[in-house]
Amino acid sequence: MAGSQIEALNRLAETKFNLLILDMILPLRAGDNALEPDGGQNVIDELDTNYLDYLMPDHIIALTEYEDAKSKFENYNIEVVTFKFDNKNLAWETGVLRTLGRLIRKDVKIIYCEGKNHELLGLLKLNGYSFIGKNDCRAVFQCAIHEKHNLALRDKDFLTSKEVQTLKSKHPNYLVIDMYCFENLLFHPDNIFEAYPEFPKDLYIKDLISQKKAKIFNIVQDYKMARKGYEEFKDQINGIKEDANFETDIVNALQSDEVEMFYPYLDMAGKKDKAFNKSYNKSFLQKYNLSKESLVDTDWFKSKIVSILPKI
Repeated sequence: MAGSQIEALNRLAETKFNLLILDMILPLRAGDNALEPDGGQNVIDELDTNYLDYLMPDHIIALTEYEDAKSKFENYNIEVVTFKFDNKNLAWETGVLRTLGRLIRKDVKIIYCEGKNHELLGLLKLNGYSFIGKNDCRAVFQCAIHEKHNLALRDKDFLTSKEVQTLKSKHPNYLVIDMYCFENLLFHPDNIFEAYPEFPKDLYIKDLISQKKAKIFNIVQDYKMARKGYEEFKDQINGIKEDANFETDIVNALQSDEVEMFYPYLDMAGKKDKAFNKSYNKSFLQKYNLSKESLVDTDWFKSKIVSILPKI
């Protein structure tokens, strides 16, 4: 908030703003009793003429009492959206709100994701992105199909790497986490160790391998059933064909004791497996009071998410 032309320009010289809402009647200095009818235009004139001296706002909205204000800015190098201010008619407020909504949608790319993942992903505060939750991967896939200007992020589940690449080729706005689910990123040994340096990473890996070996038969049966429900295989128009070698790829990965091989196919969420017959039982982790907020706040986690997203 600035109360004068000089104060506004000083702040614009020091701070980059996404949006500048400017009253065209603005005094020259703070404390001046005389309001200048062209005070706001003086600010815009200065920004337009000496733009290298300022951190230019992404958008400028000017509020004015005059009908001809719009024509004054037609030859400017910077874009100014004008609204006629009227105390007796609040239609101008609706116009401002609609314009703000349009500008927000223009500058921020929405990323639809599964369940409540958006709550933790939002903590990353990635510039230019806004995360919105959807019920499941089917809903996320529909968003990818029908909203090409936005992004959709699904868990990998039991998709193979080849299938993921085929999907991304067909739908460039369709993004896939490179592990079974969001929780696989959170509870990856390297991520936990960065957030909690005293964490016994080696013992954790041994527990992961032990549980994987004990449950591998159930996991194999699970992926066969799960894949039958994937909308990406059922949709004849927007979907893809299954990888002919999917079973070999998944089984070989699960049979390996290398973390980076089997872990991407190990269910670390267990949302539909209360008995942990086919998912990882986190009783080992519960002893260490791990915070999901802390696990999101690591360089490892952020780099994994950023690597999935396109540059904007």
